[in-house]
Amino acid sequence: MALVFFTAEDAKEAQRTQRILIITQLATCDVFPEGEIGFFQKIRFLSVRLAVSRSDLMTFGIGLIIRPLRLSVPSLRSLRLKKLMVSIKFTNIQSCEMNMNIDISVVIPAHHEGRLAHPTMMSVFRSAAYAGEKGIKTEILVVMDAPDEKTRAYFSRYEKTEILFETVAFRDLGLTRNFGVAQASGRYVTLLDADNLFGKNWIAGSLAYLESHPGDMIVHPEYHLVFEAENLIWQQMSSDDPRCDIGNLIENNYWDANCTAKRKLMMKYPYEATTATPGFGFEDWHFNCKTLTDGIPHRIVPETVNFLRKKRAGSLLAQSLQTHRIVRPNPLFDPDVLASMMENAVMELLRPPEIDSEVPPEADPEAPSETDGGHRAESVPLPGPERIIPEPDAKPRLPDWLIREWRDIHEIEPQLFPEKWLAEDIFFYEVPTSHIARPYLELCELYGKDVSHVFLVPWLVKGGADLVAINYIRSLANQGLAGEIVVMATCDTDSPWKERLPESTRFIEFGRRYAHLSDEEQEKLLTRVLLQMMPRVIHNVNSELGYKMFVRYGNALADASKLYVSLFCMDMTPEGRSVGYAIMYLSECFDNLSGIFTDNLAYLRKLQETYGFEDRKMAVHYQPAPPVPDLPEKEMSDLKGAKKTHFDILWAGRLDRQKRADILISVAEKCRKLPFRFHVYGSSVLDADICTPAFEAAENITYYGSFNGLPSLPVHQYDVLLYTSQWDGLPNVLLEAISLGLPVVASDVGGISELIRHGETGFLIAPYDNPDLYADCLQKLSDNPPLRAAVARDARKMLVSRHSWDAFHEKVRHIPDYGVPQI
Repeated sequence: MALVFFTAEDAKEAQRTQRILIITQLATCDVFPEGEIGFFQKIRFLSVRLAVSRSDLMTFGIGLIIRPLRLSVPSLRSLRLKKLMVSIKFTNIQSCEMNMNIDISVVIPAHHEGRLAHPTMMSVFRSAAYAGEKGIKTEILVVMDAPDEKTRAYFSRYEKTEILFETVAFRDLGLTRNFGVAQASGRYVTLLDADNLFGKNWIAGSLAYLESHPGDMIVHPEYHLVFEAENLIWQQMSSDDPRCDIGNLIENNYWDANCTAKRKLMMKYPYEATTATPGFGFEDWHFNCKTLTDGIPHRIVPETVNFLRKKRAGSLLAQSLQTHRIVRPNPLFDPDVLASMMENAVMELLRPPEIDSEVPPEADPEAPSETDGGHRAESVPLPGPERIIPEPDAKPRLPDWLIREWRDIHEIEPQLFPEKWLAEDIFFYEVPTSHIARPYLELCELYGKDVSHVFLVPWLVKGGADLVAINYIRSLANQGLAGEIVVMATCDTDSPWKERLPESTRFIEFGRRYAHLSDEEQEKLLTRVLLQMMPRVIHNVNSELGYKMFVRYGNALADASKLYVSLFCMDMTPEGRSVGYAIMYLSECFDNLSGIFTDNLAYLRKLQETYGFEDRKMAVHYQPAPPVPDLPEKEMSDLKGAKKTHFDILWAGRLDRQKRADILISVAEKCRKLPFRFHVYGSSVLDADICTPAFEAAENITYYGSFNGLPSLPVHQYDVLLYTSQWDGLPNVLLEAISLGLPVVASDVGGISELIRHGETGFLIAPYDNPDLYADCLQKLSDNPPLRAAVARDARKMLVSRHSWDAFHEKVRHIPDYGVPQI
């Protein structure tokens, strides 16, 4: 027995020059240990015995002939190997490549089908027998991929037959098919999963179609009849059918894996593995896209039907759907390629039908003729596009041949029978029209080239989280740590702070532009673009769409991109229940994240206590404050107001429930008899505004409306900042107030105490909702300007040391895998 090693290039060269191929001959017929072992186990075994690395063996021996060596020995001790060089001249190299007597090989991947494989095998025998009547030689090859005991037991009955068996442990349908194709001996290969059924004429019909149509192509049955979990008819169409919209492949697959093609073609386009990266699936969908891109048409064999069992549970397809797998990036989804193919399809659709000039048109009996004095028109208008494709009937009728085959297959699979009610009312599946194909092309164009970082935000309004996103973008841009940066605003709302982004940043109003799409379509659209474009980093700052995408498709996205999120604090319902994105989504997507950033240590510890997250993924990035202006020492010591008649208190923030403007109103009421004036800035963003009427009714409150950050306000007119939030992270407005020399009185919640040390860098109020404590603290400060000055001065020192841009740049620069490596 001999092992023949050659590559395709070696074979061509040997055939042309009659040169010698190297043959490693084994001195004994007893080669492998007892029992069936798989291909890669054989490779491992041979590499040890021949003292050749497995990689070299696989590279050099890509055409390795394994099947003749399925032999056993009583003991490995009797094994003796010799390496011999044998000279052979090949007059017919193809006879050494495979057994050319086989016309077509049926490759059947099996794993956990058990006795469900019995109808499958019976249908294959029936189809092969019909093909045999037409002189077609069929090989049947079952590849059992990590089979369970029931499946192994079922197939054991065929061990002494002509059926070929291989056992592998890929646990991957695509790799199992590839292995079967590599082991097949036929010129053509047809694939069938071990729980589906062939129609009687499939083997013969698909082979006849391929041999009568020159060139490479992949053929599929005209119909699939789906049964068990649901009953439906899927009438497939050829890729060059005018009704076949290539753009639909962005969301849905046009053809099942049940197909027939030349073996060489299947070897050239192997299925992608789906086990290596858990987020990817649908290897047949990817295969279809890739072959189409390379100009390989998918054709339908007329008057053929196969039967697909849709299991209620346990199938690999069901697992893919349940685990939110998605088809991997592929050449078809390159926007230039897809746009070209979609345009070509439209042009084909609009192309007028060809008219043979030698065949006279049929006479119109109602048209005027020369004999009755009329005149024929010089030209006849060509039919418009709407006439090229007839409208389908309201209820498509199943052809008689399909009904007969459906009835005949009942003898093999009793679940299949064309009962009258079923045949008349069965659902006809059609590949849905994609609503995201055109938006996909548009979004890819907006996205542009050379993008390294994508930021997902709900919007860029006047808020702390929005400023955090802008800070990261500025740091990356200023330090040269990014290529192009794209910001996606995923909500349908204005983003006035987009003007704060660096000039080179590409800002896309995704939510506004694609508001007409459903939530699911928006998710699919954004996911597909990010998968195809493969940015280095995707950083989500409070985008719910981003979180949903990370949960559903995080496995796939993390294959090429590093995923990060920024979190700030828990939200809370009026009843006191903790809510927020961390609670809703973080646990489900945590494993796919490269990092979680917070702006305060308190929240990071809360997440660890609640969910047990490991430290290595979590980091505190204290946000940079605005540049601290130099204030004269006298101004710091006097701090406004020793000579003022009123104590002016600033309150600035969102008029949402979190910020508790109602506490401000209560404090103002407590201070009604004191010479205090409360100056209020802000507007509602998330909740309804219920505070403005109370502001207007209070004698000591002046309400100014919304504002664009604290530096935009006349801060020099105010003596202290009052902050009354019920929950928070480390709010940016406090950093701004301190940088501007304003002392702070704030609720002791979240991470505020990391900045405000009571009596040193500000004043903390606990519990947060006690208006008397706020009023007492304000009164003491109004009587003590030197204390206000000292606290403000010490707070500014902390800001300079911990909240500077230099400190923030340093943090960003050292985030693992976050910045683009500098050359």
